[in-house]
Amino acid sequence: MVGFASSINGCVGSRINTMLLPRLGPWTTLFLALCMGIVGTALEGVAVVIAENEMSLLPSLIFWTGKVLLGISLGIRTPLIDTLASVRVEKDQQGRLFSIMQLMDLVGHTLGMSVLFRKLYNSSWTGWMAPLSSFVGIGFYAFCSCWVLFLRHQQRHVSGTAGNFVGKETSEKSCSEVGAED
Repeated sequence: MVGFASSINGCVGSRINTMLLPRLGPWTTLFLALCMGIVGTALEGVAVVIAENEMSLLPSLIFWTGKVLLGISLGIRTPLIDTLASVRVEKDQQGRLFSIMQLMDLVGHTLGMSVLFRKLYNSSWTGWMAPLSSFVGIGFYAFCSCWVLFLRHQQRHVSGTAGNFVGKETSEKSCSEVGAED
C-alpha cells in the first residue's frame, strides 16, 4: 500500500513541480520540496509516538499525511535535481552523469537499509526513541535544505542573478532546440 501511495503522490508532485518551477525557480522549488520532506518525516515520527499511547485513527491519519507529503516531495525534487545537474554537464557526458547519480542512489538505499536501519530502528524501543530513524531523516533533509540555500546564495553572489539556473530561456532551448541540434 505504501509503494502504491508513494507512486501516485510522486506523480502529483511532478505535476506540482511543473506549476511551481516557472513561478519560483528551481532552487526555491527544490528548497520547498526538501522542507516538505522534513514535515513528512516529522509526521511519521510523531505518528509512531502517538500510536504507542492512543489506539484511534489519529496515528494512522498523521502517518499517511506524512507519507503523502514525502511522495509529493519526491515527485518535485527528483526531476529538479536531475535538471540542475544535467545543465552543468556536456552532452557527451550525460550518460556518465546519470549512471553515477543512479549508482549513488542505489548505494544510499543499500547502506541505509543494511547499516543504518539496523542501528537506528529497534521494534522494542518506546517513547521518543522509537522514531529515531525519522529524526535522522529530518536531520538529513535539514542538511540538504541548508546546502540548497548555500548553493543558491553562491550562485547569486557569483552571477548576480536570482540563482535560477534553469530559466525560461533554458527550458525553451532544452525542449525545442536541443533535439534539432542533434
